[in-house]
Amino acid sequence: MRIDLWGATGELGLEPVASAKPPVRPESDASSVPMDTASLSAHSLSVPALTAGALASADTRAEKVETLRQAVATSTYTLDPNRIAQAMINEWM
Repeated sequence: MRIDLWGATGELGLEPVASAKPPVRPESDASSVPMDTASLSAHSLSVPALTAGALASADTRAEKVETLRQAVATSTYTLDPNRIAQAMINEWM
């Protein structure tokens, strides 16, 4: 069934719809299906270096997070509304 918002009466109504049959796909020959392939580019060689750099900065990030956590806990963390507003403007421009 389908919902017809603009039926003949102009009111919300339901109209029966013949059940749709799924499309029939022809049988395919396995030899005609191309094989998937994968290859690595020169850019893939930089992945280990990028991973090492990201993991090395994890300690620095943990230190920053801990410093911020302590500042929030002791109510010494302050926000600069002008800096926040400017960052929001820069983001949308």
